[in-house]
Amino acid sequence: MNENPYSSPVVAASPLAAPSIGMGVYLKAFAIHFLMSLILSTGAGFFVGFIVGVLLAGAGIDFARLQLIGGVLGFLVSIPVNFICYRFTVEKFIVRRLMDQRG
Repeated sequence: MNENPYSSPVVAASPLAAPSIGMGVYLKAFAIHFLMSLILSTGAGFFVGFIVGVLLAGAGIDFARLQLIGGVLGFLVSIPVNFICYRFTVEKFIVRRLMDQRG
């Protein structure tokens, strides 16, 4: 009489039951995402900041405004780079493993 009244053998045997992968896979995906985002966002921010800095300095913008504009643009450029890195690592390390487990 210790049986759970809410359990169902149909749900337990369902092909929709979530497969599990180890925490190591998530940590590896996070580490790769972090390093990729750090390196690529820094590079993209540097490139955009350099181009905008050269153009604005040639236009005679003072250094304080140049720093502010470069920082804001560098941050805005890093957002899509971070998203692309996130999609890549989730697809490569997590989704593929889950799909392999599923069959």
